[in-house]
Amino acid sequence: MHTSPPPFSPHAQRARPPFDRVPDGTSTLDAAPPTKRACAPPYELVVRRMLPELLSIARVLLGSPTEAVEVARAAFSGLGPTHALVRDEPRLCAHLRRTAVRECLARRRARRTAPAAPVAALLPSFLPDGRHRQPARPWPMPTDADRRSECLRASIDELPPRHAEVLLLCDLLSFDTTEVAAVLGSDARTIRCTLHRAHQALRSLLESRPGVAVGGA
Repeated sequence: MHTSPPPFSPHAQRARPPFDRVPDGTSTLDAAPPTKRACAPPYELVVRRMLPELLSIARVLLGSPTEAVEVARAAFSGLGPTHALVRDEPRLCAHLRRTAVRECLARRRARRTAPAAPVAALLPSFLPDGRHRQPARPWPMPTDADRRSECLRASIDELPPRHAEVLLLCDLLSFDTTEVAAVLGSDARTIRCTLHRAHQALRSLLESRPGVAVGGA
């Protein structure tokens, strides 16, 4: 049975260019003002364009502005004005995004101290005819609006690592399943299945937290 994404996910509200394309299919170097194109080297323009995005990605995945700066710095390390990708901006931007995401995921895995519960224990059970044993209910929401972000992040952190990573990338960063598959070394079909189970498991974790009401009631 289909489980809808969390209602507090910005996935349907915010579009982000895919890894291998810029917003309108043109280069941001071409979109820059002529005076800036003439005086600023391509590497500098890419840094200006990508730094805010890399910081935003890292803040979402790690929740720490300090670590976000470290991740952005790590993504740019090894690059320079003479790097082979500097003249191919779409590929360079894709490389920087993937590098930043992988660095963030490595940090998330390294700081996990307790083993996650098996995802099977968090999934709903079904009758032989395929119906839910328990009637499907609206998404649980913290009754205190100020705690929603904190509650959501804490629940996501309790998911198994791969499920948490897929949910964060798809729902909070608006990456499509093909992009996520490329980052995680998987395929889009597996990512879609993992995301579906992550939604189901997240619902169970939210329902078990104090101060959370079904449907935000």
